[in-house]
Amino acid sequence: MTRIGAIGATEAARAALALQPMPVGVVALGLCGVASAAFAVGEPLIYGESIGSAGVTLAMTPELVRVLAAALPDAQTGIRVRDVDRIVTSAAEKRRIAERDVVQAVDMESFALARVFVDAGVPFASVRVGSDDAERDLPDLDRTLDGSGGVDSLALLLAMGRSPLAAARLAIGATSALRALTRIAQTLASASPVTA
Repeated sequence: MTRIGAIGATEAARAALALQPMPVGVVALGLCGVASAAFAVGEPLIYGESIGSAGVTLAMTPELVRVLAAALPDAQTGIRVRDVDRIVTSAAEKRRIAERDVVQAVDMESFALARVFVDAGVPFASVRVGSDDAERDLPDLDRTLDGSGGVDSLALLLAMGRSPLAAARLAIGATSALRALTRIAQTLASASPVTA
């Protein structure tokens, strides 16, 4: 479990590497913003590459990606994701990022996780589910995050209240995405020889 953003993801990855025995492979599950009209909210996406803010591209471990694709036949594969340092709330901005970087999704953790695990030689892959699309704006959620990746509940409530229609769409999308993540976790747990 990680907090929102690169700092929390990096801390969680380093903590996982400190475990004994060290993990033989890691699959990160989470939410993302869909940056392409080709994909829908609630649809599972198996990342192929993550692009960092400096333009560095990290590939997911191909063997692990193949295992995930076999276990999750309805998931879209080969997804390119752009690491972002904040919640991208503007649909137009998501589309610009998708076009500029040739990506299908945006998230705040996968690149940081990949960097730590890839550098340590631990096979890594990421399965995400879109909680929001590239067609509609989100409430201004950036101000709801504290510096450590936690959520300020009052700020979240206020942001949602300022944009009730966008908040309702996000709540529906996030609920759908979380249900999909639960199914994915159950599928992978039953297919995996190792359980955590």
